[in-house]
Amino acid sequence: MELINAALAPIRALSGACMRISKQFTILDRNGDPVLPTSVLGKRARGEEEPAGEESRWAKRAKLCPITLSVLSSCGLKHAPKPAQIAAVDAVREGRDTFYASPTSTGKGEAIRYLNHLLGKGTLIVVEPLVSLTKEFAERFGDLAAYVDSTNKDDRLLKDIRAGKYRIVFITPNSAVEGDFLNEVLMKEDFRKQAVGFVFDEAHTLDQWGHDFRPKFLKLGRVRRHLNVPALVMSATLTKEARLACELTLEMQRPLFIDVGTDRPNLHRRVLPMQHPIAGFLDVLSVLPELWQSAAEGASTVERMKKFLVTLVYINSKDAATNLKHVLDKWCLRAGFKNIVQLYHADLTDEHRSKILMLINTGKILIQRMGRAGRDFADEAEAILFVEPTHMTAEMRKHIAATGELPAPPEIDEVDEDGPITLENDVALIRSGTDSRAVAKKIVDDELLMLARHGLERDACIRRLVLDHLAQPKAETLPRHEELYHSSRPIPPGRELPCCSTCD
Repeated sequence: MELINAALAPIRALSGACMRISKQFTILDRNGDPVLPTSVLGKRARGEEEPAGEESRWAKRAKLCPITLSVLSSCGLKHAPKPAQIAAVDAVREGRDTFYASPTSTGKGEAIRYLNHLLGKGTLIVVEPLVSLTKEFAERFGDLAAYVDSTNKDDRLLKDIRAGKYRIVFITPNSAVEGDFLNEVLMKEDFRKQAVGFVFDEAHTLDQWGHDFRPKFLKLGRVRRHLNVPALVMSATLTKEARLACELTLEMQRPLFIDVGTDRPNLHRRVLPMQHPIAGFLDVLSVLPELWQSAAEGASTVERMKKFLVTLVYINSKDAATNLKHVLDKWCLRAGFKNIVQLYHADLTDEHRSKILMLINTGKILIQRMGRAGRDFADEAEAILFVEPTHMTAEMRKHIAATGELPAPPEIDEVDEDGPITLENDVALIRSGTDSRAVAKKIVDDELLMLARHGLERDACIRRLVLDHLAQPKAETLPRHEELYHSSRPIPPGRELPCCSTCD
């Protein structure tokens, strides 16, 4: 595993990703010397900070929304809204179709809460592609909200929604575009008159899933036609293709684009192919050297605890997460560590989450299973993406098994070795010669693997490749770190990690 040091943004990983706060190894050349980036992309630009005490451009922009600021300041919110959130919901309040692109854990979901306070009397429709989240979000709003999916759409519920009983309705795309909800709610004039807003969360799924996995997503335009209300379209990974698909499908009119990027500057990126069956979690153990020694072999537990920095393990399945916790508990106990593993997911109460965060911040919890919720951690960290073998071609698996290295990308005659490095030609090779029916299903994973291969072969900054591929705004236009994350803390001296493997 140490021979394969590709770096990749953890955009979509069925097997989850492991985030660590300590750098373990770097890319070495044949002579054993560290490889330094020499490409024109170089190390990621982090942008220039405004002088101390001076307002940022985003803070100034938020002040241009006086009505929204006034309303939200009087609502007793737990956290003050961030400037980008204010700009996005203010545009919707004024009746504008709006895109809101922002990194994971920066509070895009809070925009729904703010719209509840800002929009006039009526019903806000929120389309949530992830079925598991419709009920979760509805429960957060209590009696104000209801959810509709394949398991919850009886006649009584639909009548109550049509009658305006609920302020917010969370619904899956499949339930929204056909069947009883469409016929008995959306197509009724009395409901259309009381609708005040339309929100589409995780909007990148329309382009990524709509062509084969979830074709009904492409019918969401029907919902917009019935609702003469402004739309808020949110995602952390809106590529140009995904944005265009949303704009056309949802019939958005001259939309405003609030884009604060998708980058997580505190993460060092690597990608590793899984070497063992998922159920055994040995790949997780391989990146936790603190657990390799038994309690009797190492130094005192107190001394080893000081060196054992917080590790966040992301797994999409709650069942797998529970099994992982049991396995980690055994490994930790063998190494002399007790009660340092904790689960953290969307089903926990706010009080329980707060207690866990406190234990993490004080170093009493060192390993934590993370689900989709609760990713608002701002410390410097290392992100390791495990790629399942089923996500690789047979040729790639054979090459890795034989050499321990990722195969080189095909030769590209058009690339000028002395000129700027681009990803366009490499990605074009994937798309060309691929069965068009399989493109939608494979293109995301294949392009992400190509990012890693492209960066390693050309000694280019992989973070920059990811950001360019996602058409990210320039660093100097982005909000300050504290303007995105509620739990931002300064990075301790000596803990700054390189931005990616090729920038070591």
